[in-house]
Amino acid sequence: MPFRHHRLSFRSLLATALAAGLLSTAVAAQTRDDPGPGDNDNPDTVNDLPAAPGDFDWGDMGLLPGARHKVQHFEWLGRAVDEEAVPSADDNMDGHGNDDDGLFGFGYQPGPSGMQVVLRVQLHTQLSDHPAIFPFGSQNFIDAWIDWDKDGVYEHPAEYVGTVALHGPYAGPFGPDSVTALIIGQAKSAPADEYNVRLRVDWHDVGNTHTPSPAGEADGNINPPSSFQLTSFGETEDYRPTDPWYIRALGKPGSSTAQARLSGSGPATAGSSNQILLEYAKPNASAFLILGLTRIEVPFKGGTLVPAPDFILPLTTDANGKLTLPFVLDPAIPAGTKLYLQTWIVDAVSFGWASSNGLRLMAK
Repeated sequence: MPFRHHRLSFRSLLATALAAGLLSTAVAAQTRDDPGPGDNDNPDTVNDLPAAPGDFDWGDMGLLPGARHKVQHFEWLGRAVDEEAVPSADDNMDGHGNDDDGLFGFGYQPGPSGMQVVLRVQLHTQLSDHPAIFPFGSQNFIDAWIDWDKDGVYEHPAEYVGTVALHGPYAGPFGPDSVTALIIGQAKSAPADEYNVRLRVDWHDVGNTHTPSPAGEADGNINPPSSFQLTSFGETEDYRPTDPWYIRALGKPGSSTAQARLSGSGPATAGSSNQILLEYAKPNASAFLILGLTRIEVPFKGGTLVPAPDFILPLTTDANGKLTLPFVLDPAIPAGTKLYLQTWIVDAVSFGWASSNGLRLMAK
């Protein structure tokens, strides 16, 4: 075994809490189909016609400036985009499901002017089905901000990380319609901390070029104008330290994908049903879920080991490189308790191991 297996008694790693759910047999991953043009089966969708009022993706409540996009279903972050009628319909307290699934990693590296922050993000498009919508010269731009001073306000120059411009078709493990890319900027605070992160994808054609705007973009496409920032068609995703699930560190790429992604869903409240999902890993491979009450983030096997290895759960990915682990959070776990998770996968890369990003679970 490449990891030391610790046997603990402190309610044994949140005791029967997580263990009871996680030690059950892994079930097949739930498929989240990509939404087609004007077709989204999420229950909080008001009207599936793209031009209809109310078909928006909203940023999370409480973060300023407010943000929204018209949902056109031609490009989005991650696997899917969640439509909402109004800001209060946002599922930001429900584990983020389809709403925030485009961030694959959030880490740091040395740079020429000090420490740099690195975000690994995923873009998904419908280029194959609708090539005319993506003419030569048009591009999708992903911009990123980090709320370094933790005042709940970003989209201003001091907290702008950077942008990446993308146009398919893509040649890689995700096929011609999807790709992961890195956004790299200057870190302006301690890497050990957690911050609000905003990602925004926006499409621009040849005649409507995109100039990265560190100060955000005005809401000019709604009549009457509102106080909510809007960038035409796309998606906004917000990741918050106050959420029950939070992405940490970058994973180590495997032989079949740019990086496996570990995520969680569910409110993480006492007695609630939750789920951990691993995807984009090597199919039918041995994998080990590492759990710890301490975050160490140290170099390991060519990657970064995020949790202290307090508990190790052997698993196997399915034919699609996925696995899901449903569990019920023990009501005895105090609110605010944090657990760090990461998956390491046996793979034909350096040292014989690939890894997912790290994931922090916080009981609410």
